[in-house]
Amino acid sequence: MKMSDTTNPSQITGNAKIPSDTYGDSISNVYVTGSDSIEVDAGGTATNISAAGGNGYVYGGTASNWTANSGGYIAVDSGATLNGLTLDGGYVEVNNGATINTADVSNTSNLDGKGYLIINDGTVNGGTVDSGGTIDAKGTNAIASGITASSGGKILAEQGTVDHATVESGARAC
Repeated sequence: MKMSDTTNPSQITGNAKIPSDTYGDSISNVYVTGSDSIEVDAGGTATNISAAGGNGYVYGGTASNWTANSGGYIAVDSGATLNGLTLDGGYVEVNNGATINTADVSNTSNLDGKGYLIINDGTVNGGTVDSGGTIDAKGTNAIASGITASSGGKILAEQGTVDHATVESGARAC
């Protein structure tokens, strides 16, 4: 079943790999929960994806408008780019030179250990962090640039670099 023409969000059951014979070259407007996952590789396109307790992996291809919430996990890896991330109560990692353009990070439900965007090796360009969310430039090759932290948000630079950040009242930068 090819999902590229789906207009209403549909649930992926199991593990969807894009591109593949099953799903074609593109997928949009879908969500994954529990142990289900979606993986985007070179040549694939995935738009408007929600990891609502499920898992999402971006290893290549084109990815935009992804959401990690309710404990969902997303990894952006292997030099891939994700344009548009909303993280609320999920967990996201940036590895191996990957890039996220525009990340909005929070943890409004105060889920333990969630609302966390960790940059191990890569770049996050632009976005906001608030309401219990954290953006952490953890690795030596980690860059968080152009982030605005507001009430309840945190920007951390463990070994990485934070530049052009704005820290508003009620936020923390370390």
